[in-house]
Amino acid sequence: MPDSSLSREEQTSILNKQFAAFMESDALSGICSLLGCGPDSLGELFGARKSEDGRVIEEQAMKSRAELMELRYGLYPLLRELGAMDISEPLNGDCSRIIILGGSLNACNIRALRAPSLVNGNTLSIDGIACYRPVNPAERVSSKFSSACETEFGVMAEAVANAFGLDPLKYEDDFASDRNLNSVSCIRTFQDVPDGRAYRVFAAPSTEPHLRRADTFDSLDYYLSRQPLSASEKLLFITGNRYCNRQFIQLASKMLSSGCRAGFDIIGCQSSRDIPSADQYDPTFFINDLAGTIDWIKRFSASQISSR
Repeated sequence: MPDSSLSREEQTSILNKQFAAFMESDALSGICSLLGCGPDSLGELFGARKSEDGRVIEEQAMKSRAELMELRYGLYPLLRELGAMDISEPLNGDCSRIIILGGSLNACNIRALRAPSLVNGNTLSIDGIACYRPVNPAERVSSKFSSACETEFGVMAEAVANAFGLDPLKYEDDFASDRNLNSVSCIRTFQDVPDGRAYRVFAAPSTEPHLRRADTFDSLDYYLSRQPLSASEKLLFITGNRYCNRQFIQLASKMLSSGCRAGFDIIGCQSSRDIPSADQYDPTFFINDLAGTIDWIKRFSASQISSR
């Protein structure tokens, strides 16, 4: 992210140059050559997260694409070059707030466990961000963590408590109910914490509850509306390694549009020793994430045009 001391226009210009370099990279060109398509048609041809009625399919329900599996070895180094594997260390270790982005049962726990090693003397809060998405049975089968929680919010709260040694039963909830589960919101604040920091878990509502659960953009919007941030603050977001590119653009877009001047960084939770090899990964998921990154680059560019 460009330095927060720069103007919004300067930050936007720098980001657009970064995104243009991404779109014009040899690695992306190589991926498109292997798949026989252009960047603009990548999502349409290989996207696997939309049902016939337009609803978003949860990642846990996505199925591998045989044609992509056949190209896994050729795609692997190109995806890695584009940053889909190795973004796992912060550029600056001095963060004021650590924000753990939600996901599957396994993901919430792995991301939360990464957080304690990133805390420093200036860290004011550790915040998990999730939603009231029901836990898919497939998550329990594939996860090395067990949980009786029925929602992503519950799993995240449990994961944060376990990672930091908090009492999971001592908390205060600010809860807003709704008949549509995608519209439910909550802020859980843990009580009797040992170090004086704030430990919270946010369940964000969706801006399109009839279609999908809250995404990264919705979650940050909800977080910023309830957590005032000064320009001197530094936020560190923790996610899965392969989501860093797409979620960076979502976060940058929201930070700029909201006028928030705080700086931020985003990293993956997997260290270099945990990155999957070419034999272990499923390119279906990585190509979907790449399509999402390209889509958000387009959205970012369009939003800047319309705002002028």
